[in-house]
Amino acid sequence: MNRYLIYICILFTQTIFAQTFLFSTLKTNDIAYSSLTDKIYASLDEGNEQYGNSLAIINPASGIIESTLQFENEPTVMALSADEQYLYIAFKNHNVIKRYNVTNDIVDLDINLGTFTWTGEPLVKYVRDVEVNPADHNKIAVTLYYESETLSAITLGFEYYNNDELLFGYPEPFNDYAVQKIKFIDDHTIFGHSGNSIPSPLTVFNIESSNEISVVADYEDMPNPHPFGIDSDFIHLNNSLIFKNGKTVNLENNIPSLGNTFSAKGSLVYNNEDNLVCFASRYDQVVYMSSLGYFSTVKLNRFNTDFTSYDSLQIPGVGTPISIINCGEGCMAVNIKGEDSNENFTIIRDLPLADKLFNKGKIIVYPNPVNNILNLQGDLTVKQISLTDCSGKSIFVSFNDNKVDVSHLSNGLYIVKITDENDNIYTNKFVKN
Repeated sequence: MNRYLIYICILFTQTIFAQTFLFSTLKTNDIAYSSLTDKIYASLDEGNEQYGNSLAIINPASGIIESTLQFENEPTVMALSADEQYLYIAFKNHNVIKRYNVTNDIVDLDINLGTFTWTGEPLVKYVRDVEVNPADHNKIAVTLYYESETLSAITLGFEYYNNDELLFGYPEPFNDYAVQKIKFIDDHTIFGHSGNSIPSPLTVFNIESSNEISVVADYEDMPNPHPFGIDSDFIHLNNSLIFKNGKTVNLENNIPSLGNTFSAKGSLVYNNEDNLVCFASRYDQVVYMSSLGYFSTVKLNRFNTDFTSYDSLQIPGVGTPISIINCGEGCMAVNIKGEDSNENFTIIRDLPLADKLFNKGKIIVYPNPVNNILNLQGDLTVKQISLTDCSGKSIFVSFNDNKVDVSHLSNGLYIVKITDENDNIYTNKFVKN
């Protein structure tokens, strides 16, 4: 591990109103945050002069790069397990996924994707997207693509792994499994988005007990060939999917329908603790045009789940936001893709918090991690509790005498919101083992 200070690449620290921005010229491909370590993890572009082809471990409070992990190839997309212990890392032009243990600070597994044969020619498989099963941090789903001398980035079907064992795979182009972006809705259901109407814009996959994966529904009758944008990422929240272009799909009763639209577009994330849907969007004012598209200043737009605006904040930097994450209380980080020196990575500190949501320290939960019973301890009487998983889905739990029975929960990370006798709300995370 190499240790550096952020001043090598930091441009400035700026405070605007109550917010502090830690702004750097790091060229980042993807970012993730683990509350277990309270660190941001960034996969760095090979174009970084001193940090190229590495994973940077960043302190979100100070912006300091505490260490880096060097690779031979450029790390690209990443996926963090629901318990926030494992970070899966894919690479550019390299058919391997590495698993990084954030608590032990080591790479403990290499998953070799190998090749496949199509039209009699062996072709290398590359990763387009990767997601971790929320109930088992050893199982991942991977969407694939391949390139040849005549064809570029052809989407393949996805594969499903347990550690480095291939459980299911359908690596052929132009089939029902050929999706670009995927999300686990629960431990046995995956939604896939193809980015077009062939085979369909949205497909639902079911993971059988035998680890076979079957297509259980596709939504070919969705209006518009590209209702959610080509290669558009999305998040799952309660009974809906929310896409980068602001469109939503209702999933109630397994009958999908287009829902309301958020008045923002861009990379998005759901903030469990604030109960806000957050978009990092290109601002209306265009700064300049280029061969890669138009670039503009960036805004953080936060919405209540009823689609009403919560607040909006301009972010220092120029370009297109490609990812946004939560990184602790009142903290978000945005990865902005520009051209050359205009690429940047910004940590936003001291964001306004949703009303009465944070008041930590008066009611605590223990043990953490927990197996069966979660205890609540504080000076005030607990009036009500609510529990959600990482996707924001509400989960029923029994509560009696300051004890919460979580024995029936699947392993993973959960958020418990506790309301006291004065209607103050406390939010805590815990891991179910």
